[in-house]
Amino acid sequence: QFVRLCVPGPRREDTLYAVKRTPNRPFLSIVTRTQGMRIHTLREMLTCLAAQTDTDFELLIVGHRMTPERQRLVEHAVDDNPEWLRKKIRILWVDDGNRTRPLNVGFEAAYGHYISILDDDDIPKANWVETFRELSLKNQGQLLRARAVRQTVKNAAVGGLPGLRAEGEM
Repeated sequence: QFVRLCVPGPRREDTLYAVKRTPNRPFLSIVTRTQGMRIHTLREMLTCLAAQTDTDFELLIVGHRMTPERQRLVEHAVDDNPEWLRKKIRILWVDDGNRTRPLNVGFEAAYGHYISILDDDDIPKANWVETFRELSLKNQGQLLRARAVRQTVKNAAVGGLPGLRAEGEM
C-alpha cells in the first residue's frame, strides 16, 4: 500500500507544458467521450454548444471503441455544424482502455486554460461556458464547478428520426 501526501509547490509558469504548446489558447477545453451509439443526443449537445454566449472554447470529441460505421456517424454529426464551430472541434479515436482512457487522451490533447467533461448526452444551457468564465474571474487557477440541472428524457421519434422528449421537470 502506498500513501502519498501532496502539497502545491511554487507556481512556475515557464515549465507548464500547455503554455508552451500555443500562445492563443482557448479559455475552455471541452472533452466529450462517445461510443457513437447515441448520435441524436450528440447532435443535441453540439447544437447547444453552437448557442453558447461565450464561444472561447475548443471541443475534443474522443471516439471510444467505435466501429467504422459509428465513426462515420460522429463525423457526419460534426460536419452538420456551422463552420465556426467545426473549426473548434477535434476528433480523436481511442480503441483501448476503459471509460477513463479516452478522457485522459482528451485531457492530454487539450489546449485550454481550463478543461471540462461534457457527456455526449448532456444538454448545456446557453450560458454554460460563460458560467465557467465568470467563476474563473473570481477563482483564477482554481478548480471550478458549475452545477447542472437534471431532467428525465425519453428517446422519441421526431419526424421519423431519433430525438428526445422531456418527461419531467428540471
